[in-house]
Amino acid sequence: MTPLEFLLKVLNLRPEDLKKLENRLRVHKAAYLLHYLGVEPFSRDDFPIYIRGPFSPELDRAIRCYMKDKGVEEEEE
Repeated sequence: MTPLEFLLKVLNLRPEDLKKLENRLRVHKAAYLLHYLGVEPFSRDDFPIYIRGPFSPELDRAIRCYMKDKGVEEEEE
């Protein structure tokens, strides 16, 4: 199980739930909390704070690759 799959399981999110920005932001916030607590592998990511909260470019790439692998397309905001 990948770190992203672990987060999705903990947050009770399915791949299709990642279509919504609010759910992707939940994943970023959960990963940030684990980063803050020093939990590997999240402690290696960089989480600058943006308007909607912490955001990791590395995690965003992983989410987008995961969505593509699962055939899930992002919803227009």
